[in-house]
Amino acid sequence: MRGKSRREGAISFTFDGRKIECDADVSVAAALANVGEFHLRTSGEDDQRGIFCGMGVCQECRVTIDGVHGMRACMTSVRPGMEVQRGGIPGLTNSRAEHQLQEQSAVVEPELLVIGGGAGGLTAAAIAAEAGVDVVLLDERPSKGGQYFKQPAKQDLLHESLLDDNQIVTGRKLLDRVARSGAKIVNRAEVWGAFVPGEFAVHDGNGSTIYRPKKTIVATGAYERGMPLPGWTLPGVMTTGATQGMLRNYGTVPEGRIVIAGNGPLNLQIALELKRAGADVRLVAELSNPSALTWIGSGLKMALNVPRFATDGIAYLRGLKKAQVPVRFGHCLLGITATPDGLEASIGRVRGDAVDPIETIAADVVCMGYGFQPSNEILRCLGCSHQFDDWRGHLVAERDNECETTLPGVYAVGDCAGLSGAPAAMQDGTLAAVAVVRSLGYSVSAKHDAERQRALRARPHHRAFQSALWTLFHARRISTQLATEETTVCRCEAVTLGDIEAAVKDGATSLGGIKQRTRLGMGPCQGRYCAANAAEFLADRTGEAVDEYSYFAPRPPLKPMRIEDIVGRAKL
Repeated sequence: MRGKSRREGAISFTFDGRKIECDADVSVAAALANVGEFHLRTSGEDDQRGIFCGMGVCQECRVTIDGVHGMRACMTSVRPGMEVQRGGIPGLTNSRAEHQLQEQSAVVEPELLVIGGGAGGLTAAAIAAEAGVDVVLLDERPSKGGQYFKQPAKQDLLHESLLDDNQIVTGRKLLDRVARSGAKIVNRAEVWGAFVPGEFAVHDGNGSTIYRPKKTIVATGAYERGMPLPGWTLPGVMTTGATQGMLRNYGTVPEGRIVIAGNGPLNLQIALELKRAGADVRLVAELSNPSALTWIGSGLKMALNVPRFATDGIAYLRGLKKAQVPVRFGHCLLGITATPDGLEASIGRVRGDAVDPIETIAADVVCMGYGFQPSNEILRCLGCSHQFDDWRGHLVAERDNECETTLPGVYAVGDCAGLSGAPAAMQDGTLAAVAVVRSLGYSVSAKHDAERQRALRARPHHRAFQSALWTLFHARRISTQLATEETTVCRCEAVTLGDIEAAVKDGATSLGGIKQRTRLGMGPCQGRYCAANAAEFLADRTGEAVDEYSYFAPRPPLKPMRIEDIVGRAKL
């Protein structure tokens, strides 16, 4: 079986009575995908759902584990003998829940709080702690490294095809640096509240802790953009990042035939990684269709600014060609249907503003990767100003040259402030950390000043590289254009495009108005996958440009939380 881990039968658990064998420390979602189990819960009467984002954002993979409802399969590690059931109607936890509740929140007051353990957050934490700053780094995921530096949950889960992978090796070195620096890392820590002037409520699995730092660096990264089209909520349809996470974190790939569709070089990278790991990748459909002149111009600009990354892109294409994986530029995913044999992906050819259907491809897994949205909820909740970037299609935080936001003492680094990639996030982390060190009265060493100077020199080159990359893969941004009236836009509340259109005809002129009429954005993901698409749909209908106030206003709890986990059982 292609998706199997290299070490089978280390432990076992049950899924709806079926015995599942897997390696220890893999996620429940990875273990189930490994054996072809993609249907994880039922929404409504018979609307089947499964893992989608793979990073704890969409909440689609909620299952019942040992009697505890609403557990995210992608964020929960397997335990021997655990009983997993498909999720259904949420309920209260029972006496088998294995957690302790605090009757009163503890208060922690570090000099610097870093939120997010990806490239930017790790870099900032290491530099600040090396300078003597009291640093606490919070990360909500069980595995370290963020999305770019994804690390295996444990070393013997590292897939043999990734033994020399540069991202894993570089990420491991950065994590080692953080460990030596003395910064305290708290994993599985979810920030559910952010309050001005700088107070954060955090749940770590046992109870809530209040953090009151002198300075804060937000480095929460990004998540993959949702693109509603027929069938995108079916089990077996997931983001490309979800499949990469299963491979890099747990050494496993989804079982069966895989079709990848989207926009951007990450899809090419993931397709090649999956193929080298033994996956059955049938097709990569890329939305953009650059001309020969664009290839030459953008390629030259990328090569002049960051040669190594330009070479990587060429290597992805050559590797896929050698592996006989078709890559079709100017093609788009139109929809997915369920069949007795799995799924069928409808692929179309892009012709200007139209997409003409040309074929259907049988698959077991369909991966979608149509760009990203910044995870900026904490920044926006604090009141940091943002501007809408129409070219990139997302909000960008207003920052000074050292990444401080419009709220003094709060810094934003990496993709949460505006998509720019992992190298730029590390540069941001360096600049923000040195600024924090100075502002707290610590001396900046020659080593750290040299790192700051290198970051300042590298920044324009990476920005030029990103600009050329966006030009090369530039394509019409699709929000709801491929959806039908019956297509679900809000995955959590099953709000269709037809429901949204009816709300607009009924007089709704804002997302809030649509929300009042349809419940759009009121589900567990809190609008992360529907708000951007609905905002663009509304802007198209009203003629008003999207701006900072076109989205839902974030408010605590920023992630779904049980009341008992916030206040403690004695206070219920």
